[in-house]
Amino acid sequence: MINEAYAQTQSIEATTLADGQAPLGPPEKPGSAIATMLPLVLMLMIFYFLLIRPQQKKIKAHGEMVNQLSRGTKILTSGGIIGTIVAVNSDNKTLTVEIADGVEVTIYKHTINEVIKDDIKVSTPSSNKAKGGKKSKNKPKKAA
Repeated sequence: MINEAYAQTQSIEATTLADGQAPLGPPEKPGSAIATMLPLVLMLMIFYFLLIRPQQKKIKAHGEMVNQLSRGTKILTSGGIIGTIVAVNSDNKTLTVEIADGVEVTIYKHTINEVIKDDIKVSTPSSNKAKGGKKSKNKPKKAA
């Protein structure tokens, strides 16, 4: 059950707010709106400089790299395929890439991850031992 005094105080507060008067409570301090917004502004600046700006630079550099591609360039796609550009197609969005002798595929330019400048040298464990590479120091222990 609602107490009669409680009901009267609720109706008084509702009428004072409806009349356009300020609600009862502590008065606002000057500059408190700025102090409230300052942490939010600082967080947005931190996000911009740590996350958004570096990503934009990376996207711009990738776009410049893709636009400079030409015939004979060795590339690595985002799928891990290494090939040599045979032709830049007329739509200027796709490339024809040779991935093996006589095997050509058409790919989108934006799927190129990087340009390979040097030949990739594959080393196997057996070739390391022949060249005097490191040997395992773990020797099997003898059972006592």
